[in-house]
Amino acid sequence: MSFQCREILTIPTIRNLRLLSGAEGLDRVVRWVYVAEAMENISMTLDWLIGDELVIITGSNLKENVTQELLRFIQRCNDKFVAGIVVNTGRYIPKLPPEAVALADDLHLPLFEVPWETKLVEFTKDIGAAIIDSSLEEESINAFMNDLLFGDIGGEENLLPRLARYGMEPNDKYSIGIINADFSEAARDYNSYNVKNYLWDLVGTSFEEYGVTKLLTNKKDRIIFLAKCDQRYRYLDQILSYVITVMSGRYPKLTLEIGVGRAFEGMENLLKSYQTAQQALKVLRIEKPDFPVMYYENIGLYSLLLSVRESSVLQNYYNNLFHALLEYDSSNHTELMRTLECYLNNNAKLAPTAHVLYIHENTLKYRLDKIKTLLGVNINDLHEQFRIKMGFMIGRVLAPPPDIPEIEIKHKIKNERFAI
Repeated sequence: MSFQCREILTIPTIRNLRLLSGAEGLDRVVRWVYVAEAMENISMTLDWLIGDELVIITGSNLKENVTQELLRFIQRCNDKFVAGIVVNTGRYIPKLPPEAVALADDLHLPLFEVPWETKLVEFTKDIGAAIIDSSLEEESINAFMNDLLFGDIGGEENLLPRLARYGMEPNDKYSIGIINADFSEAARDYNSYNVKNYLWDLVGTSFEEYGVTKLLTNKKDRIIFLAKCDQRYRYLDQILSYVITVMSGRYPKLTLEIGVGRAFEGMENLLKSYQTAQQALKVLRIEKPDFPVMYYENIGLYSLLLSVRESSVLQNYYNNLFHALLEYDSSNHTELMRTLECYLNNNAKLAPTAHVLYIHENTLKYRLDKIKTLLGVNINDLHEQFRIKMGFMIGRVLAPPPDIPEIEIKHKIKNERFAI
């Protein structure tokens, strides 16, 4: 897991480090250490930050109004999404003013102090080493997940020790989930690098806090996670809800989409779970529910439609059913298809349908009569309604949302080649 501020306090070689405030932000991730001393103006030293740095200051470039400069510095650090601040107190800053301590606490920004006697070279080296160790562990997990899903996981003699390392059993039930971050509306407002890192760390820490066995990997703007379906699996919805809430609060223009695949026994079936997670994600984009999480077990008839390998079968069904309506709408610039779908969505009731379409009931009746004539069926018959609703579902499946990538996968445990 990524290196967090709280872990600085546990490094054995670092002594006399004291947390002054901002304890609620100790889960902030530290990517690297930055000593902010090179510029005359202390705030100018932050211009090149990209986020997640642990910023160290001695105060050598502070001017006359130390308190006000520190307040501005702390606020700007928070605006730049730094991980935390370490103040080397003694020579230039004898003691941090209470206003600065209070501001960091309000911002949930960890504020540490170390005495002047601390050798900053050793201090930064120890933290850097801890960050590298954490990064190597994260890369190992990432590589293992890629092997499980998209590569060569080898035989049992290779697989079992790697599973045991992460507390996993080969024959337990596991589910794959996909978290997709859509930056189309957020590209101008956020640094996508920072957002991706924050999301990655938030997902990982959220799983850990619930004690759920997990593994994560990245694919472009997607996070793929593995969750063990034991007694703690019921918390998955809470974990995902928390991730969505935090991300929407911090990045309101970012769109998250989450698809959770079917649970299967055994590592050899993870690819199947991944495929069903992709299907759940596709249905999420079709249906656009208020809560942006879709479980495969809840996609209903879409599971049947998405299992049809030949799209021509679905296309023929759709064309045979709706050809006359589509032709009429195209030639006459009418909305009979929309009217029919709205009518069925409102349980074939005139008043609510007319209200949704902003038309008079008599106008609706005229349209429905025209629809009956063109289709040649009784649209109030329950069997025909089912056929028509299925047709509309097929239409949505045949017009897939963007960014459903084709991924070719070799899975040598079964010596089969899959194309998703």
